[in-house]
Formats: sequence, structure tokens, C-alpha cells
Amino acid sequence: MDELSIIIPCISSVETIPQFIDDLSARLMNNPSDTEVIIVANEKVPSASEVVSYVHKRYPWLKFKMLERAGYTRSYGALVRFGIAYSMSQYVVLLSSY
Repeated sequence: MDELSIIIPCISSVETIPQFIDDLSARLMNNPSDTEVIIVANEKVPSASEVVSYVHKRYPWLKFKMLERAGYTRSYGALVRFGIAYSMSQYVVLLSSY
């Protein structure tokens, strides 16, 4: 079980995620811990697969998951609840990449 899950909901765009992950991973490297990063996006968000490959190539040590919520466009709160339900960590932190 991880100690901390960082959940990042994305309603409409994942364009800011690569830069956000760069900044976040720099902080995680300075303070290593048992942390996972979970990005939760709506199903029709473009470039989601590109984000996954970017993160896995650049940060292979990072525990990273990209969840895509199926169906109609979900609200911010629905994406947060979905990410929390998927998390198996003791603690959860919500961050925004916007």
C-alpha cells in the first residue's frame, strides 16, 4: 500500500500535464516517499495516451496511473471521487494542473 496518492483531475485538457509532472517529479525526487500519481480525465480528452508515454519514458521510477472516465463529460467533483475510489493509499492529496 502506498502512503500517499496525488490525484489530478482533468476536465477538458491534458496539455498542462507534462510540465506539471516535470515540476511535481522534481519535488518528489527531493523528498522521496511511497507516492503514486493518479490523473483522472474524461474519456474524450485528447492526447491522454501521449501523456502516459511521456511520463513513462521520462520518469520510469514514478508510480503513475492515468484513468479515463467513460461516458458523458463528468464534473470536477465526479473525477475527484473516481480517483479517490481508485486509490489504495493511506492519504490522498488533490492537485490541479491548471
